Amino acid sequence: MATPEEAQERTLELLEHIVDALDLDAEIEVVITDDAVTGTLEGDDLGLFIGKHGQTIDAVQHLATRI
Repeated sequence: MATPEEAQERTLELLEHIVDALDLDAEIEVVITDDAVTGTLEGDDLGLFIGKHGQTIDAVQHLATRI
């Protein structure tokens, strides 16, 4: 199992890769709390990241959990 710091780095890399692939202009922040690693995106027009009915963001959450 990954340390919280490793999970934070992997999550950041995943989000950066997805943001680049979707050609989005977004700021990414990944923080460690007591029981979770949370990634936040900030920017305009992030609808593509969310996807229709939230399908894309659900898939990203699933991938992040798996790593």
